[in-house]
Amino acid sequence: MAVVDTNPATPARTGVDPLNDIPASGNRFWRVLLRSPAGVIGLLIVLTLLIAALFADWIAPFDPLRMGAGKRLLPPNSTHWFGTDEFGRDLFSRVLFGAQLTLKIGVIAVTISLAAGLLLGLVAGYAGGWTERILMRLVDVLFS
Repeated sequence: MAVVDTNPATPARTGVDPLNDIPASGNRFWRVLLRSPAGVIGLLIVLTLLIAALFADWIAPFDPLRMGAGKRLLPPNSTHWFGTDEFGRDLFSRVLFGAQLTLKIGVIAVTISLAAGLLLGLVAGYAGGWTERILMRLVDVLFS
C-alpha cells in the first residue's frame, strides 16, 4: 500500500504578500502618462485650458457680450488674439467664458447624477427584494 502524506503543502515563497502588495493603479497611470511625451503635452494642454476657464474673469481682455460696430470680423491681431465675430465681439473672451460655462454645466451634471445614483442605490440596498430587482433593471436600461 502507498504511503499518503496528509500534511498540507507549504505554499511557495514568492516574496509577494497578496494582502499588502496590491498594485496602485493610480500611480501606474501617472507613471505611464508622464513617461510619454504625447501624454505630457496633452496633460499640459488640458491643464492650461482648465486654468484659463477657471480664471476667465481675470484673463479675458474684453467683455464677451460687448458689441463693437467698428470692429466687425477683424482678423487675429495683438488686441484681439482670435479676432472678432460679425457683431464685433472678441472671440478669445467668448472662448474663455464658453469654457467656463462648459465646466459649470459638467459639474452640475455630475452632481445631479451622483445624487440620483446615490438615492437609487440607497433605496435598492435598503428595500431589497423586488424593489432592488426593478431598480437594477432600470439602471441596466440607463447604462445601455
